Amino acid sequence: GTQLQSPLNNVYCTFNTLTPITLEFGCGFPFGPELLLGHEASKVTDKPISLIKVAYGGTTLSEDWRSTSAVEANGGVQGPLFNELMTRIDSISNEPATVMNECVTQHCEWNAFIWFQGENDTFIDEGADYEQNLRHFLNDVRAQTSPDLPIVIIQVGEWARTAGEQGQSVFDAQAAVANALPNAVLVTTNDLSAYYHYDPAAQLIIGYRVAEALERLGVL
Repeated sequence: GTQLQSPLNNVYCTFNTLTPITLEFGCGFPFGPELLLGHEASKVTDKPISLIKVAYGGTTLSEDWRSTSAVEANGGVQGPLFNELMTRIDSISNEPATVMNECVTQHCEWNAFIWFQGENDTFIDEGADYEQNLRHFLNDVRAQTSPDLPIVIIQVGEWARTAGEQGQSVFDAQAAVANALPNAVLVTTNDLSAYYHYDPAAQLIIGYRVAEALERLGVL
C-alpha cells in the first residue's frame, strides 16, 4: 500500500559501501527485510536510524565470514567478508559520514547486529561446524562493538533446511546459538517461502519479525 511506497525520512540505509540514502530510493535493490524493519522502527522513534547492509550471495561462514576467533581456535584463513564487516563496524568512528551524516556531529553507536546467512553452508561438509563458527563470529562482532550488543539471528528457511545434506545441522545450530547467547533472539522463516529465494511477501514478514525481535531486546 501507500505506506510502503514512501518510508519516513529518518530511516537510512547503505548497501555494502554505498553512500547512505533513505529507503524510499530503493536501498534494498529493490528491497529486502530492511524495508518493513525501517517502517516499524520509525513508528517507535523519531531519532535517525541507519541500517548498514554488508550483503553478498553465495557465501559461507566457514570461509568468507570466518572470524578471528575461529582461525585462532581451528586454523584456516580469516574471511575477506569478515574483514569487510570489521571495517564497516569501525567506520562509525573512522568514517562517520558513511554511516549517516548526523554521525559527523553527533554521537552514534551500534544498537544491534542482525545475522541473515547460512544457505550455502548447508551444502558443504563444514556445515557440521556451523554452530562453533557462529559462536566465534558473534563473539568477535561483540568484541568490536560492545560485549552485550543485541543480536538477531535469522534462521534459514525450509528449502535450505531440507535441500542440503547439512541443512538440519545449520538450522539447529542457529537456534542453539540464539538460545544460548545472552541478549540474542532467533527469527524463524521456515513457515514462509519454501523455494530457493524468499518471495517479496516473505521479505516483508522477515523485516517485521526482526523489528519484533529488536523490540523484545529493548533496541526499539
